[in-house]
Amino acid sequence: MSSPTRRNLLIGLATGFLAVVATQVRNVLPGDPAEGHQMLDAESIVIVRLLAECFIGPDHVLVDVPLEVDHTLAALPEVGELWKRLPKLIEAAPLLEGYFSGFTALSAEDKEKFLAGWAASERLEKRQIYNGLRALILSHFYFQPASWAAIQYAGPWVGRIDLPILSPRFPLEVQ
Repeated sequence: MSSPTRRNLLIGLATGFLAVVATQVRNVLPGDPAEGHQMLDAESIVIVRLLAECFIGPDHVLVDVPLEVDHTLAALPEVGELWKRLPKLIEAAPLLEGYFSGFTALSAEDKEKFLAGWAASERLEKRQIYNGLRALILSHFYFQPASWAAIQYAGPWVGRIDLPILSPRFPLEVQ
């Protein structure tokens, strides 16, 4: 029996790595929508919730961000079809970047490190996905009145504060 060559060792390691990735990525297409949702399946809801936790912090529980995202995706079907696949890809992406588990199984520190890597990536696509996800999550959180107390925002002033209607300082001439 011959000793293993470097080439055979690398092929064996690559095959093993691809086998692990294949088991994690086996279902990149979204499943049926979860109960009470129109677009996101149960796994995607978990991933969107974890992203909200990373981007917002502990206050993310004040708003059901996955449900709000689901409403938006349902209202924009052409965008929804694209976006509803994205959480599954986020789940598999850490495996391709040297982590030994999918996004949902990463520690909080590794999730932050993974997302920071995408935010500062040299690849434009990764930065665009990161910024798009962050904007989607944050906008759906801060748009809801339930989140306003956490940031000490009293809400829109229209209808809450009566402002005087002032007459113009200079007469207006209509011709």
